[in-house]
Amino acid sequence: MCACIHTLILFHVEHYCEIKQLLVSGSVSLCHTITKEEIDQFYLYFNELVLWNQRMNLTGLRSIKDIITTLFLDSLAGERIFSDGSGKYVLDVGSGGGFPGLPLKIVRPDIHLTLVEPTLKKVTFLRHIIGTLGLEGVDILPKRIQEMVGEKGLIGKFDYVISKALRVDSFLPFAQQFLHDCGKVVLYRSKSMDGCEHNYGMNVVREIHYELPFGFGRRMFVILEPIHV
Repeated sequence: MCACIHTLILFHVEHYCEIKQLLVSGSVSLCHTITKEEIDQFYLYFNELVLWNQRMNLTGLRSIKDIITTLFLDSLAGERIFSDGSGKYVLDVGSGGGFPGLPLKIVRPDIHLTLVEPTLKKVTFLRHIIGTLGLEGVDILPKRIQEMVGEKGLIGKFDYVISKALRVDSFLPFAQQFLHDCGKVVLYRSKSMDGCEHNYGMNVVREIHYELPFGFGRRMFVILEPIHV
């Protein structure tokens, strides 16, 4: 234990400036002005993610730039989706190590976030990091979205159902029931949904394109809403 703590302290001293610079310049390119408090929270999140990743598979990424860009910055890019008001209820399906939900919560503390993650080891990490970061208004459901079908208190509750890593066919067939009448599904994707993909009673209403910083490529949000008949 002492050796791990010592290593982590050395990591703090050596890499803080690099992580801060990546967060500052990367968030500017995504039209977000990051605060000192947010930087400190992301920095703590980063170190806990790396430490816990030594004993469970939270991410296969290894370099600082990869983790900051493809996990943290890509997640917080979705902040623009919530520009139409505050206090939104958000369901993040397949959260894993907390992405995209927790980075969004850091930059938008006003949202009410529910994380859906069935792997109990990852749920343990999520509970730890939520407490470590002092985040409020975050719930965790340790189950698959299929197991939530018909669950009282969840039907029609959410403004947004979001996902960064799951295949569309693994959760989109179940997502609609959790949205209220004006709710939307937001998918983090690298390409448009083509005609071969089933929309499961939902309609693509908008695609928002953006460039990840540091040459990590083009991404997009695909926004869907239920087809009301």
